[in-house]
Amino acid sequence: MISLFQGEETGQASSLVGKAVDVASTSLPLQNSTATVDYTATQNEPVEITISDSSGNVIRSAQVTATGTSNSGVQEPDGTYSVAVSDGAPGSTTSLPFTVKGTVTGVVNTSGTVDLQLGSMSTDFSNIRQVSNGS
Repeated sequence: MISLFQGEETGQASSLVGKAVDVASTSLPLQNSTATVDYTATQNEPVEITISDSSGNVIRSAQVTATGTSNSGVQEPDGTYSVAVSDGAPGSTTSLPFTVKGTVTGVVNTSGTVDLQLGSMSTDFSNIRQVSNGS
């Protein structure tokens, strides 16, 4: 019964290849030099988005959609980056809920877990919050 469910989930996930998905993740896929974070603020307030590389170095701190360019203007390579979203109030570290958007590039079924590949980023199938046709 479990393998039947896993096969069904893998089939559903495979149909998502090439589609844009919003997923709950603190990893951010930079694909084709673009990364998008969707967040929800409870009021009209400044929001701070911090993107870090795999070593924890902050490469971008912004209040806009990430373009793949660091604060110093360097174009960063496609890959997986960490992301945090907080209100922009001075001295505040209040986290805001957010999702990240990426295009599904593959599906991996490892030890009974179905993961979606978004470029170099991997996320559990259950993290999907929304699917759309465009990238």
